[in-house]
Amino acid sequence: MLEAIRIFVEQLPKIISEAAKSALGIIALMILALSVLSLILFNQAPDNIKVMIYILTAVSFLLFVGVLLRVAAPINSSQQSIKESGSDKTNPYHHISVVIHHEDDETMGIEGAIVTLFIPPEPLERGSDEKGNTIFFFPSSLDGKEVKLNARKNGYQIRKPMLITLMDGTLCFFALKPDHEPVQSNSLPSTSPFRHLLPEYNVRKAQEYAREGRIEEWVHKYLNRPHMGAKPGFSIGLKRRKRWWNGPLELKLEELNRNFGPELYMPYKSDPFEWTKLITELVECCEDPLDVPPLLVQCERDLNLNIRHGDAWFEAMRWKGWQTCWVIIWYDTQADYNQHTKRLIKSGYLRDQDQN
Repeated sequence: MLEAIRIFVEQLPKIISEAAKSALGIIALMILALSVLSLILFNQAPDNIKVMIYILTAVSFLLFVGVLLRVAAPINSSQQSIKESGSDKTNPYHHISVVIHHEDDETMGIEGAIVTLFIPPEPLERGSDEKGNTIFFFPSSLDGKEVKLNARKNGYQIRKPMLITLMDGTLCFFALKPDHEPVQSNSLPSTSPFRHLLPEYNVRKAQEYAREGRIEEWVHKYLNRPHMGAKPGFSIGLKRRKRWWNGPLELKLEELNRNFGPELYMPYKSDPFEWTKLITELVECCEDPLDVPPLLVQCERDLNLNIRHGDAWFEAMRWKGWQTCWVIIWYDTQADYNQHTKRLIKSGYLRDQDQN
């Protein structure tokens, strides 16, 4: 008897370890623990208290067992299904590595590029590290599928997505070309369809209207022009309520927010190929900042300046290497107009006598 007890005590840790691996084993351990606890706590209690405690313990234990079995059943079923299907439960994802580098040197990685892998149901985005590296994990079920890969970074040209085949452990190289060097007009076609806009709808003409206190009239004339790019619906929306105006003013490009383009984070999207074609045509027109149309900009309640018409012109100016551009700003409230006008005067962009 003593020998049996000794063997049981020695094997107790192993018994507990094995029992804890299954739901029924855990239930058995619970029964053992409750029995020992009841024996210790209620050994000297009156019989009626013992009966009440044992009843409450039994009811609670039965409820616990019921819940445990309900939870364990679908888990066991799922595990069994995985085993039967032969799926690799421990490694359901594969990975690919992407290196973003300068176009002329594969060893010169680009840090901080936004890399996009277009897989269903939603594209994945990652940032490249200091060496230009990034890693994507994708469901192993997509192995062998052809998808698009793209990357972008401010200061680099937008390029066409690259088609790749998803394979575990694949290493891909993606080149970006700097665009900080000004684009020369003589390297582009001389047939830009936007040149006809320049004589009538440019900064100089807008300044003439502004000096006469008619800048809002020029804005609606510009939006309703009989040429491509007209926005008559935009004009109708502006006329629905009173607006306040400033401009034309020359501001730094970095103070403006673009809202239209091919980037994924843009509120309004454009096709990347059509966008690049459009910017290339507009760059040809960017010879004198006063000879292109001013951007139409909305000053929001937080005084952020959002471009509402002219996003492509803005990007063309950036490609050209310009640091500033001319804008016309509108405000939805008198308070916003007053507050932002004070800021413009303080910053030297506007004089008191220039206010509209």
